[in-house]
Amino acid sequence: ARNGIVANGTGLTANIHDNTLVGPGTISGQVANGFVFIGGVSGNATHNIISGMHYNTDPVSRSAGVMTYGATTAGILIDQNNISDTDDAITLSASSHDADVNSNILHDNLEVGIQLEGGTANNVITENTFTGNGKAGIRFGGAGDPVPAEVDTPPGAGNVAHRNTFSGNVVGGVVNYDTTPQTFDASNNWWGDATGPSGLGFGGGDAITANVTFIPWYSDVGMTTLVSANMTAYNAALADVDQTDYTTESWTTYQAIVDDNVVNEQNTQAEVDTATDNITAAQGDL
Repeated sequence: ARNGIVANGTGLTANIHDNTLVGPGTISGQVANGFVFIGGVSGNATHNIISGMHYNTDPVSRSAGVMTYGATTAGILIDQNNISDTDDAITLSASSHDADVNSNILHDNLEVGIQLEGGTANNVITENTFTGNGKAGIRFGGAGDPVPAEVDTPPGAGNVAHRNTFSGNVVGGVVNYDTTPQTFDASNNWWGDATGPSGLGFGGGDAITANVTFIPWYSDVGMTTLVSANMTAYNAALADVDQTDYTTESWTTYQAIVDDNVVNEQNTQAEVDTATDNITAAQGDL
């Protein structure tokens, strides 16, 4: 492979920081990667700017800005990097484990911001910004990938993503293609819309697929308010009747039921659904 820096070997600690790495653009023959952690190494990649790496010989291999591969030492830190114009900004693969991927800006990459595959486990993905990536913010590899040539062995257990920002990623914020299936914990994130993710979510933000946990999510870009429920049906039910159309007695009875079924976005979805059903039933008795 044609790589910028390869950190390789048990006992080695590689601290790769404050570099600007511009790759060769689109190439064939050899896969171009930025920084590769492999073979028992420990260390970090911080405050780097990485761009310009694509591989076009076959659809199976892809270039990465930063890659962990194999039995790396726990605790590799990938922090505060700006990675764009690669195939996959960060790839965690081949049973690497326990990386801390934090506060990176992963944007405008051909495929994804972070690729999880090949048994990689117990990685913590926090406070990153994923925007404008051609396929997804995070891709959880597996046999369900709709592009057969890109099917990967799924990652292992314990990978989580919290307090990240997803917006404008073409296919989705988080896609899970593992058909085992594993569920990927992507709760406590901002999805680009106050209503949460679209797809198999119920909001208007970046999409998610099946087997992605997104509840609760943040309803504001500053990530100060966590919400757990879709209030659309509840609010529509409240707006569906007008007091002037009913007698004072029937409206008083109805309003008592409404008062007993007050919920908000911090309630669970089941609680909101129950309250909605109770209010709708009461409207039938008006």
